[in-house]
Amino acid sequence: MTDVLLTQAPTTTAATDSLMATVLRFPTPVLEGLDGRSPTLPEPVAQTLDALVTMVAQLQTTDSGWPSDLPQTPETLAPYVAEEIDRVLEAWSHAPPKPTPSILEAIAPSGLPQQTSHYIDVDTWRSRLLWAVVRGSAIAMQWMEGLEATVVLSPDAAPIQGQVRLVPYGILTLEQTIAFDLTTQQQPSPLLDASVLLQSQTPDSQGLEQTPCSVENLLALLLDGLQVTTPRLKPLLDGQRVDILQPEQTWQRGHIQLQFGFEFIPHSPAPSDTSPLDPTLLAPTPSDTADIPSPPTTAGQPTPTQCAVQEPERTALIAAVIAHQRQEAIAHRAEAWQAIAQMPTVQSIGDWAYQACQVTETLRHPALTYHSMLLHQAIPVYQWQRWLLWQISRSAYPVMQLLGGISVQVLQPGTAWQSGTLHLWAGLHLKTETQDLLLDLTTGQAQDQPHSAIHPDAIARPRCLGWNAELLSIESLQKAVLEQCYHTPLLDQLRSPLPVDLWNAESDRPTPATLQLDLQLEFWDIPPR
Repeated sequence: MTDVLLTQAPTTTAATDSLMATVLRFPTPVLEGLDGRSPTLPEPVAQTLDALVTMVAQLQTTDSGWPSDLPQTPETLAPYVAEEIDRVLEAWSHAPPKPTPSILEAIAPSGLPQQTSHYIDVDTWRSRLLWAVVRGSAIAMQWMEGLEATVVLSPDAAPIQGQVRLVPYGILTLEQTIAFDLTTQQQPSPLLDASVLLQSQTPDSQGLEQTPCSVENLLALLLDGLQVTTPRLKPLLDGQRVDILQPEQTWQRGHIQLQFGFEFIPHSPAPSDTSPLDPTLLAPTPSDTADIPSPPTTAGQPTPTQCAVQEPERTALIAAVIAHQRQEAIAHRAEAWQAIAQMPTVQSIGDWAYQACQVTETLRHPALTYHSMLLHQAIPVYQWQRWLLWQISRSAYPVMQLLGGISVQVLQPGTAWQSGTLHLWAGLHLKTETQDLLLDLTTGQAQDQPHSAIHPDAIARPRCLGWNAELLSIESLQKAVLEQCYHTPLLDQLRSPLPVDLWNAESDRPTPATLQLDLQLEFWDIPPR
């Protein structure tokens, strides 16, 4: 199984293979809330809950006219949203919850597994958990890929330049404790102490700490955001009791926990001289940014460096992003809404208002406001590339598998059966009056030739764990992938050319342009890495 974050296949050993084949039995459904599927709410109920949360958010604004001497609590808010609550109750009484599976669930049923399963092997657990972390935070994904940073190991040490990687790792405890990096499947490398100061040297990056920050504080910020976007991570961060079945062993009671740390790889040996911490020493230098993807270039043309969505599309897109986040936050509380719906109406009024207040508080968290903030301003072109790749990766676990490539047999019209890799190619068309660039989102490189996709009438038989082994048409799979990706407002807007302004280093005036997303399946006659 391939993860999009892996740059090469992990090196495995007999001990690693045995660990990855170990089966875990959790006391509760293991992937509930971690598989990317929000709990299902009937559409009429979801709409009325959206209206309730929207009204509470309006009452919480400074210009709502709320009496200055009246504290805002769920109890004081409840009378002002009684009409919205009545509509929720009415909708719920006529629309019992019914799941609405997507096309992709039928094609990759184990890629989106049954939430009721209590069993999972360690390899699948680490892969799904890795995706849940990536899906929950674009900032965490950047750190997991590795960023140029400056590190100060102690207050009297000189700053050291190098690459810092966020390491999510599992700790499995039986008679002995086994730690394993979710990305590499190996024992984690030595991690930075909590007191170490670090600073990202990625220029112009929103959401990345641009001042010296301790490892302890940075981890706290990242984990706080992850628990907001993916609440079901908290039990794993606290640690859970599990039953463990290792190869050639009997069932044993054990403990498993998810933890995070930072790995540091210096560019050169640490300097022998020491000096007190001085923030001015941590300023970026040209050499610090050598590994940052360069914007695409075209011979004889200025290089675009910054990009911003034009009006009125920007305002409409920001509103759509906020509405989508609100709907996801409401769906995450499906169990709580359902429990309140079973209560007598008189007793439940305050509970409806309380849950709505919890949703509005969640929506104000920086982990969510970060995305609408990006649209408010011009950001580097390469940051658009990483942001869009994250949006695609988080849309569904099978989509992320396809970005990395899955093993298949393919029969295309006019050819014999071939074994190889089915891969989702993601590109971005950037057009101005004088330029027409095609940017590969995975590599960050511009392509000279149009992308060549697999024939839509081809037939594929997946040979990948979690995928239905029956024959499927490439046309159906392409449709399923697009349906899943375009459920996200930003990706949906990029189906058609999106008007933007581009800036380059040679001019302070913007150039009108358009961006358009291109998602195509392609086939390589080589096995997955």
